[in-house]
Amino acid sequence: MIDSLNLFYDCAETAIGQNGGEILKFMGDGLLAILPTPDDQSAQKAAASGAISSLEDIRRQLLAASREDLQFRASLHLGDIHYGNIGSKSRLDFTAIGPSVNLAARLMAVTDELGRDFVGSDVFHHLVPQRTGLLGARMFKGFEHPHKVYGITG
Repeated sequence: MIDSLNLFYDCAETAIGQNGGEILKFMGDGLLAILPTPDDQSAQKAAASGAISSLEDIRRQLLAASREDLQFRASLHLGDIHYGNIGSKSRLDFTAIGPSVNLAARLMAVTDELGRDFVGSDVFHHLVPQRTGLLGARMFKGFEHPHKVYGITG
């Protein structure tokens, strides 16, 4: 099992890095990654396409390694985050926090229920509408209003 996780992490690190992103942390069998997005919309659209490319690259690398048995799911959202060393005096953890991180986590939690490997937020959809399809709206813990959930196509 550890070899399988390490293979997934190697594939993810390569794909995310090639698209300008950075893995902030490994969490059990998951990870938290960020991709920088400049303020102008054309750069944001490019970053959104890069995020989808990262997912496709990970899947391609796993297939090339003959590891069809390794399935992974992802959620994509664009928003402001706060990140850095957070914790106590004796133990710090480099992580990201904020509503955007929370929404991405909530989206991730519904991938299995929706039967989709990759989902995205409404904000993400507006950047790459040709690569997304509406799956419905959901109420998520910690949010006052429903959020639209989109399936992401390769």
